[in-house]
Amino acid sequence: MLYLRFVRSPYAHARIVSIDTSAADALAGVVCTLTGEEIAKQTNPFIEIGPPPADKIRDYSLALGKVRYQGEPVAAVAAESARLADDAAELIQVEYEALNPVLDAEDALTDKSVLHEECAPTESGMVSLNTVTSRKLSKTPPMSSRLTASTFTVSRPRRSRTNVAIGQWDPKDQRIYYWCNNSFPSFAIQFSLGAP
Repeated sequence: MLYLRFVRSPYAHARIVSIDTSAADALAGVVCTLTGEEIAKQTNPFIEIGPPPADKIRDYSLALGKVRYQGEPVAAVAAESARLADDAAELIQVEYEALNPVLDAEDALTDKSVLHEECAPTESGMVSLNTVTSRKLSKTPPMSSRLTASTFTVSRPRRSRTNVAIGQWDPKDQRIYYWCNNSFPSFAIQFSLGAP
């Protein structure tokens, strides 16, 4: 049996300048180390479910080129024991160039710090390089008159799991607030707004 340990980024947003795994590789009992560059040569990126321009994102199991959240895995080590895997992971040296993090949705709209440079806006109406999708909801007739209940649920046909988005109209600020039950909110927003 082998034991896997990740080296994770201490930064919320940073360029990866270099990764040195040589000290970890030299330990007896270490089977291999991996970096994002090695993973990218051996695998395909994860499938991106979002609409353009999100479909341009190339996301791998280890960070490639830069990290976009604190704790993102940047390297991995497989070893013959858990303790050895821990020791080897501590020997991996990663040099970062810190970048300004994106702290919230309003901050993302400013484009002061862009998470995915490859996602330049391709649709009219895109307001930010950090925008995954942008839709305009008509206010004619007023949204409040079109909603018969204060809360409604939109769900996608059942496949291997149920994806649900709940939208709640707030008449005070004339907005709909969405919640979803999965880790892909952009995916839930697509079908809740009527995307195919």
